[in-house]
Amino acid sequence: MLIGVGEYIHPDLPLIPAASNNLTDLHRALTSSSEASFTTDNCVLVGEPENGSQIGDAVHTAASLAEDVLLVYYTGHGLLDRSGRLHLALTESHPDRVSWTTLPFQTLREEIRDSPARIRVLILDCCFSGRAVEAMSSTADAITDQASIAGTYTIVSSSANETSIAPVGHRNTAFTGAFLAAAATGGRTLDELYRETDRHLLANGYPRPRRRTVDEASEFVLFGSGIGSDSSKGSGTPEVDQVFEQAKVFAGLGQYAEAEDWLRRSADAGNLEAKAFLGALLTHLRRYSEAEVCLREAADRGNAEACAGVGLLLDETGRPEEAELWYHKAADKGVPSAMNSLGKALYQRRQHAEAEIWFRKAADQGDTDAWSNLGMILFERGEFDAAESWCRQAIAAGSIDALTNLGNIQHARGQLDDAQGSYQRAADQNDSNAMNNLGVLHAQLGRLPEAEACYREAVAAGNRNAITNLGWHLHQLGRFGEAESLYHQAAGFGDVDAMALLGWLLHGTRQLDKAEHWYRKAVAAGNMDATANYGELLRELRRIPDAQRLLHIAASAGNSWAMNNLGVLLEGLNQYQGAEYWLRRAAADGHHLAPTNLARLQSNKARSRWWRM
Repeated sequence: MLIGVGEYIHPDLPLIPAASNNLTDLHRALTSSSEASFTTDNCVLVGEPENGSQIGDAVHTAASLAEDVLLVYYTGHGLLDRSGRLHLALTESHPDRVSWTTLPFQTLREEIRDSPARIRVLILDCCFSGRAVEAMSSTADAITDQASIAGTYTIVSSSANETSIAPVGHRNTAFTGAFLAAAATGGRTLDELYRETDRHLLANGYPRPRRRTVDEASEFVLFGSGIGSDSSKGSGTPEVDQVFEQAKVFAGLGQYAEAEDWLRRSADAGNLEAKAFLGALLTHLRRYSEAEVCLREAADRGNAEACAGVGLLLDETGRPEEAELWYHKAADKGVPSAMNSLGKALYQRRQHAEAEIWFRKAADQGDTDAWSNLGMILFERGEFDAAESWCRQAIAAGSIDALTNLGNIQHARGQLDDAQGSYQRAADQNDSNAMNNLGVLHAQLGRLPEAEACYREAVAAGNRNAITNLGWHLHQLGRFGEAESLYHQAAGFGDVDAMALLGWLLHGTRQLDKAEHWYRKAVAAGNMDATANYGELLRELRRIPDAQRLLHIAASAGNSWAMNNLGVLLEGLNQYQGAEYWLRRAAADGHHLAPTNLARLQSNKARSRWWRM
């Protein structure tokens, strides 16, 4: 009996997309071998039960009929009532009405206890927490104490004060993925399966499980000859599709060497999906030459996911134009992730309307990244309510990017406490953009040490925007040497703002030749701040025609510093009408020096008229 609940109505119970995969993969593993303990008919799946009676009827029937082996597995949220008793969450469960809306574990325990089965196996992969990373938790002492049933082998997914994790984007929860990986080698007893599961979780930094065994259950062999093998063939040759599924389990656990081995076996046996997946894995490992061979071969044979994979590889290797063509091929074949990637490519080329079309197509196909990106594009258009709705939908599905985007919306609305909370939750899940944005928020609120700490954390996580922001932060504090080093680093990555700021720093420290070099690079990339500042540098150097040209470009683009400085330059050339025009525009734009300069200009104009009388 395999029970899984991944969809919940109450907003405080996050969705667990991996729950349905857990059921599918475990069912396949339990029934795929000729030596397996279960047939397809007697391995019952109960997915997304809305109330306890749906589980109760199925469990009662299975427990009553089982004579040799009874297995009960549950994956989903676990909740504790006020007395600390465990309840298993259902689709319609309410965390504030635990006793009335869940399946009490005691009820399940009694059904298992009363079964005539010789061996009873109970596996609980359940959670309490509501974090976006889908933190799964169980109080092991509470569960194992309550689950002590004679002749029963009990495994729970974590200890009393830890959480068992279902990583976002992974096929399975961490515990069930590790359990399936352990089952890949057949013939293991329950004790051996437990130890290997524990080893997998420990090696990947995940919380460790707990077990309790009573009587002879520990020596029971649950998976026969192992996942993906057919002993009736004698040679133990893996069935191609089963090998592919096991490869995905290994990949989800981050065990890439094992995943690659199994993928190659499946791909060599003719599984085109496995070849495409192998290409994606090699791309992730940055083995681009090997990846491109795999992906192009699968794409040439019509695999749509491989087309999307080729696009991603080309993007990562600096070939965006060609990447966009491959995204288009995959999107036209109906691949949601490619629709989303195509939308991103178009957005970066400022084709926002067409980008939105593809984001919406991907969103309609359930792509959570597209939900987040659609929220971003609506936010930038000022449609905050619609943007927030899409972001919250993506957050419920586990998107960390959407959590950061929600913080951006809250920040723009002036909901600073809410924004800080959203950024912090995303930063806690290693989102470097959230770390950077949290630094910006702290700086805005005058919390300079906290801002610096966030920027440094984001830089360490590889966020390039944070390099420039940290440089600017230190620049303002007068730590010019550190700031210059960071600006150089960011400019080396092509950050135009960093080039402009580096020019300004060098300008301010009178390293004028170096300043001019970086101003030129930033101006060539269209940065108006650099254009204005370079114009001012040229004015100081008395290169008046070039200064006037650059200041006019920046002023016409709306740069208030350029407006003010152009007005001052024109005043010096006795071009009072032009000077007054630009100084008035600068003053209207809020430039703090413009009113004083305008008053001086008007005084000078008056004296000029008196002398001409």
